[in-house]
Amino acid sequence: MKLLALFAWLLVPLGLWLAITIWGTPHLALSYRFYDNGRVYDPLAQRHYIICDWWGLSGVVTLPAEHGHCPWVRFLKAAP
Repeated sequence: MKLLALFAWLLVPLGLWLAITIWGTPHLALSYRFYDNGRVYDPLAQRHYIICDWWGLSGVVTLPAEHGHCPWVRFLKAAP
């Protein structure tokens, strides 16, 4: 039983690898484009986003917005 406990630490890297394989790595939306409604610098203005640029470990990924919104964090898989 003590011998098995010595290998328990392997569960953490294995779980991390499994999570990255299933969901991908986290990416942050730092750049985006939206339709100009005349109030570009108003943070409370309603916007319909067109394109989002996601920055993460696999580099910059540009994707179309989902239903006019860009979530701040998104999990993306690396391109094969």
